[in-house]
Amino acid sequence: MEWIDNRYLFTEYFKKTKFSQYFGFPVKDIIKLCRFHQGEQIIESDIISDFIYFLLDGEVKFLVTSDSGKIVYLGGCKEFTVLGEVSSLSLLQNAYVLAFHLIHIVIVFWMIIHFYVISVRQWLTA
Repeated sequence: MEWIDNRYLFTEYFKKTKFSQYFGFPVKDIIKLCRFHQGEQIIESDIISDFIYFLLDGEVKFLVTSDSGKIVYLGGCKEFTVLGEVSSLSLLQNAYVLAFHLIHIVIVFWMIIHFYVISVRQWLTA
């Protein structure tokens, strides 16, 4: 994973994807743009991720390694997809998500979103 500190590219993706429509509060300052290269692992089933991933471009594959070592393709998704941990695949050990090509992802630390939502809710009910 490579962090991208390019305000122009970040702004272009932000406008192109209408990313802010996913949230009811300003998120531009709490998200990070990053790049995964082909074959890089993004999410593992055995590791709980601290992030929510928004696939901006490219394609990812959902894979699982069988007990015999065979890699099985479960499916994939393309740009404008929201990814989280592979907890939905928790019945499948050794499941993971790989970048199929060079991809760009916006990463949001989910605890920041949770904290923001709780703070706003408390402010509205005060």
